[in-house]
Amino acid sequence: MARLKNEMWEKFANAMARGVNQTNSALEAGYSDVSAHVRGCELAKKPDIRARIEELQRKAEKATVAALAVDRQWVLRELVANAEAARTAKNQNAVNRALELVGKELGMFVDRKMDVKSPLDTLNAPQLQAFMEFLTTLTEPSGITIPAPEAMQEMQSHQPAVDLVHSETANAQPV
Repeated sequence: MARLKNEMWEKFANAMARGVNQTNSALEAGYSDVSAHVRGCELAKKPDIRARIEELQRKAEKATVAALAVDRQWVLRELVANAEAARTAKNQNAVNRALELVGKELGMFVDRKMDVKSPLDTLNAPQLQAFMEFLTTLTEPSGITIPAPEAMQEMQSHQPAVDLVHSETANAQPV
């Protein structure tokens, strides 16, 4: 939409788009103190003025976003500039840090930290002790017939037993 043909309406729309209330927008547009309140209300209801206000608000929003936008390229340029400035100032720590951040952003470094979950994490101290004792018995030469420690028996008691010999499906006839 182009500028409004009436210059006072255009000034009113600009003031409204900036967030000024109707009365003060009418005053900024040049309307008298006596009629500003009524004229502001009337102008704000006109469809063409309303459309112009919305257009100006969208333009202002886009300009603000563009001005505040920080993209990847800008960050990289700033980090490289910081590294160069730190090198000139002979500040090796700052140089290394800036280069480290550039490298991370470019994916040059791999974080070798690995988060591993173990079923042993759920065991308490006595259960872990019993499990360790069980493992040591497995390494002994006579470890063939060793009863499971209490911790292992507790863990096994939570699993349902399945008797395949006497189950209904074991005796089922093929279809």
